Amino acid sequence: MNLKINKFILAEIILLLGVCWFFAPDTQVFAADELSSGRRLWDNILLFANFGILVFFFVSPQFKDICSNFINLRLDILQFI
Repeated sequence: MNLKINKFILAEIILLLGVCWFFAPDTQVFAADELSSGRRLWDNILLFANFGILVFFFVSPQFKDICSNFINLRLDILQFI
C-alpha cells in the first residue's frame, strides 16, 4: 500500500504530539476549583460554534429537499387561504 503524506501535515502532527507530550505531566493546569467568567464565556462560544458546525454538516446535504418542502408548504398555505 502506497501512502503519500504531505511533509507539512507530518510536521504539524509531530509538533502537536510534542506539545501534548510536554504539557501532559502537568495536570494541575486543567484542575480548577471554580470557573472564571471568561472560561464560562469561552465555553458558551465554543458550544454555539460546535452546534453550528454540526448543523451545517447535517443540513447541507439535504438543503434542496428542505427548501422544496418549505416551498410546497407555503404553496399549500396560499391555496388554503
